[in-house]
Amino acid sequence: MENNGEKLAFVQDITEAGAKGYFEKKRKGGIFGNKEEIAEIERRYAPLGVFDVTRTDEIREGVLFSITKNLKKNNTFYVNLNGADLYYGSKGIFKKKQVIKSLDIIKKIADLPLESIAILSDIVQHGEISYEELNKRYFLFLNRGFDNILILQTRGLIEIKHRILHPIVLGYVNNVDIPAFDDKGYNLKEFLYPDPLKEGYEIDNIAYSPGTISEILRVFFNGDTELNRIMYMPYDRCRYIDKKNRFRYEVLISPRFL
Repeated sequence: MENNGEKLAFVQDITEAGAKGYFEKKRKGGIFGNKEEIAEIERRYAPLGVFDVTRTDEIREGVLFSITKNLKKNNTFYVNLNGADLYYGSKGIFKKKQVIKSLDIIKKIADLPLESIAILSDIVQHGEISYEELNKRYFLFLNRGFDNILILQTRGLIEIKHRILHPIVLGYVNNVDIPAFDDKGYNLKEFLYPDPLKEGYEIDNIAYSPGTISEILRVFFNGDTELNRIMYMPYDRCRYIDKKNRFRYEVLISPRFL
């Protein structure tokens, strides 16, 4: 949160020497002296949009007499406004190291029509939806419904379930592996130390506007979305170069956990 105009970032845990040691181990090659060299290591900040999302789920209770109740859920999501990565914090189990994972689901759907994202949202939430049910909700013969499904299938986000040895479509199956909406791992403030922005770090430009990301989250998570603030994620970026002057980049995100 910005306090009196002060911009906040998460604290970087690894030292510059530690980052260099990490990148040294990531050098490729080595046969006949062709191992690539480290050309440059930069300490950078990625701008994060912090979004609060609230949605209402219908839950049915009872066996003989079913009662439908509305359950309000909310969560906070941190999205890289430069690369559209959705971050997820894992505190580790069985003494495994705590890590921040970069989920690419927002990046994969950022250029899709909102209708496609809405269909994907339904399939992800339920795991699998029959053709009849999806057609009832979206009128697939109208509004390019089948085009929207084809896009999702082409990108590997869903799979189409057919009748055995027959082309008839029975339904659609989720192929997106992400934690549930209300998983606490999305809310990075529960895992990481905040700190004022430090000097000497280059700041990535914003390639995805907060408004665009907010709209994608609204449709994908089917909830009311609000931009809470903008924070910054520290990371190290290494540029390698080989004997043929070809280069590549490697990134290390290593924030300090609570």
